[in-house]
Amino acid sequence: MRVRGISLITAFTVTMAACSGVEANLPASAHRPAALAGMPVIARHPGNTVTAGFEPALRWPPTGLVSGSPVGLAAVPLADTTAPLTAGGVIGPAVSLVAGPPADATSAGHAPGPPASVSPVGGSGSQEEGGRPLPDGVRGKLDRALGRYLASRPGRAAVAVYDRVAAIRYAYREREPFMLASVAKVDILLALALKAQEEGRRLTKRERSVASRMIRVSDNDCAHDLYRAIGGRDGLTAVLRELGIRRTWPEHSWGTTRSRPSDQVKVLDRLTDPEGPLTAANRRFVLELMSGVVPDQAWGVSAAAGDGQVALKNGWLPASAHDGLWTVNSVGRLQTGGHDLLLAVLSERSPAMGYGVATVEAVARMVVKTMTKPAPPTTSAPPTTSMTSR
Repeated sequence: MRVRGISLITAFTVTMAACSGVEANLPASAHRPAALAGMPVIARHPGNTVTAGFEPALRWPPTGLVSGSPVGLAAVPLADTTAPLTAGGVIGPAVSLVAGPPADATSAGHAPGPPASVSPVGGSGSQEEGGRPLPDGVRGKLDRALGRYLASRPGRAAVAVYDRVAAIRYAYREREPFMLASVAKVDILLALALKAQEEGRRLTKRERSVASRMIRVSDNDCAHDLYRAIGGRDGLTAVLRELGIRRTWPEHSWGTTRSRPSDQVKVLDRLTDPEGPLTAANRRFVLELMSGVVPDQAWGVSAAAGDGQVALKNGWLPASAHDGLWTVNSVGRLQTGGHDLLLAVLSERSPAMGYGVATVEAVARMVVKTMTKPAPPTTSAPPTTSMTSR
């Protein structure tokens, strides 16, 4: 399938050598990959509390960073991408982020990233999606509740949500983008599926296996392999722009991709919408993977799902640009209480991973509680339930 005329077929063949590529159907007790050794282990306990522990750390390669910036995949032989990685999936012991785009950001037709000076003060961010916004009174109440809660927490966080059933959207404090860490793997998965469709074929057994490890256990080597296969930064940028996803800025190192919550809601929409760009088979595959992440990575937006169904992907890592403070993100689809919610919560500068998880989960619960309250009677015609920007 062609995406509005753009060819997603890359001009080279990639051998997926770094990823272990185990079978796609991983058991619930699957072990964490070696690439995550030394990274936090998240566990949920009775009473819905969360703790984070650590496994023994691995030694970092001395070549992990060049001039304070992540090594570009194009400059790293595929065999070299097997080095230990941060939990968020970027080469190096702690990612160094430079304000604004990297020095070569305008090469190969890549548009510069957003201005680094934009700092949200409060209130809702952009409202670009289809459907209608929350009623003013409800939105204002939720804005204030989130503002009070986040004022008591270090760092910053933003959220966006779209309810397909009610065709209602909401976004809060998302004007400044966040680093995605392993949430970028969802974007890679979207591009991979579209690449196969463009080539007129199904995903191969190898691609499905590698994608499974990338999503279910957040295997970074597998993400490296697939990122190269879709054309890296420029390939992913082209796909996102063609799909109307314009406020996500891929980088050479996929984990440093920057985005806003509303854009990641769009990614979720393109992945799961029956009228979207993916075939039914690829949609089922995506939901199978995101519904089957290993238990110690099932935190995040799932905290707001109650007894509903959840498909999610999380991202987490300490960033040296933030003095080692944590970026913690969670995106997913929640089907609960008769609602079909696409939800993205992004955060940065948490003092510890578990602290960031608690912030993300609290924000998710507050937003979902508001979005799923019974709506007051209305005499207006119901809006369309699809997102308008494709």
